Amino acid sequence: MEITYKNIINFFTNQFPGFKETEEFKSFDEEDLKLPYMVTAAFARYAMERLEKEGAEDSELQSLFDFINDKFNHDNTDKDLLELISVEIFENFVLTEKSLEYARKHTSDKARHAVEMTLTFCGVDKPDLTIAPEAKAVMESIEAHNK
Repeated sequence: MEITYKNIINFFTNQFPGFKETEEFKSFDEEDLKLPYMVTAAFARYAMERLEKEGAEDSELQSLFDFINDKFNHDNTDKDLLELISVEIFENFVLTEKSLEYARKHTSDKARHAVEMTLTFCGVDKPDLTIAPEAKAVMESIEAHNK
């Protein structure tokens, strides 16, 4: 089955059963479970917690980033899904040095580019302009707007 924006919640709960056991997931009601952004943000926090507790060699994290790389490297991937990953997973992973380092190390080409662009929009760290050269123009535009 192709994973899309509409069925990403099922993917997370089936592929990563520990996620369903978290207090945050258990607190969701039926309506919450229809909101991919809300559930994906919770999943990102779950993944970051695993990174802290289990370390960079955690098989679930590796599986998550294999999935992300696969989705970013296929031209026919649902664009809403790619945006969801960027907004909810990458925006969470750029918040700490450890998770940013993990994301940079475990993403490939297009996904790494999305991580660097996320840094630009979040403003929490300087993007690698060799990976995302257009980030410089975005950063300058944001700085000009903020003056």
